[in-house]
Amino acid sequence: MPSPFYAVIFDLDGVLADSEPWWNQIDAKLLAEYGVSYRLAVEFYKNAFHISASVEELMRRRGEIATDFFANRVDLFPFAKTTLEQLREMKLPLAVATSSVSASARPLLERAGIRSLFSVLITGDEVQQGKPHPEIYLRAAKKLGISPEACLVIEDSLAGIAAGKAANMRVAAIPDRRFVDPREYEMKADYVLGSLSEIAALVRRVNAAASEKHAFR
Repeated sequence: MPSPFYAVIFDLDGVLADSEPWWNQIDAKLLAEYGVSYRLAVEFYKNAFHISASVEELMRRRGEIATDFFANRVDLFPFAKTTLEQLREMKLPLAVATSSVSASARPLLERAGIRSLFSVLITGDEVQQGKPHPEIYLRAAKKLGISPEACLVIEDSLAGIAAGKAANMRVAAIPDRRFVDPREYEMKADYVLGSLSEIAALVRRVNAAASEKHAFR
């Protein structure tokens, strides 16, 4: 029987923020600045299209464009704010652990009016090793003051799921069915959900079951 959850840690990109569809536009804007109209990976941009800028310059500029999109255009998924408020009403501390840099994540959270709902925010520029390494989730748990085993991670990517599991946390996956096959996630995550709206019920169910087990000891 699982132990109760005492904290919930969210990925941002593709979990709270409906950002995945915007990356093509971000890359298109980047390439348009160099006279290219295709949408491909940054290193391939330089080699395939003979762009004079260095890979580092392309990555820097891509980050600047992404920051603008996150700050001004990307929206939350339906039920995101309601779900966070429900979890806070349940007295659960919340964290964000995102590979996005602070300059992208913080303005989005502020604009969406949800930054105050999180006790902890860890961004990609604060860690040495990105997902699937567990560093970002372990750091979030440490800042929350909650043991990893008592944290529930909410993820949308296989690399993020692997990071949560490597941190010895339970992971609920919300695969974006527009882009992936959810069956790929069933053997990787502890739970596979259809949307953010299912999280509060999951936590209540697991915590109630843990309480019942404790009562019958």
